[in-house]
Amino acid sequence: MDSVYRVADSDEEGSTSHDYSKYAPSLHSLGITQKTTCSSAAYVAVSPLPTQDLPDGSLDLTGIDDEEIDTYILTASESAMKERFWMKLNGEYLKEIERR
Repeated sequence: MDSVYRVADSDEEGSTSHDYSKYAPSLHSLGITQKTTCSSAAYVAVSPLPTQDLPDGSLDLTGIDDEEIDTYILTASESAMKERFWMKLNGEYLKEIERR
């Protein structure tokens, strides 16, 4: 992952601030919660995971707003950066396949 940040830092023009923490998942979204004390040492309070699909097959988007969805969609510059990074990683392989 560090190599992605290095490419991003080297490709950005005119930007001096690099705050990648806004893209990191929260502890809650990773399912990391505080343990509750209980008489049983094996007991850990776990909140149930939401169901992924509704009975009719559509996604349950309760609690997800447009701002959160926008964080998952790459901007044009992010997409270009991701493409450059992918090409740096896979360029030799693609050249070899093309040569065959």
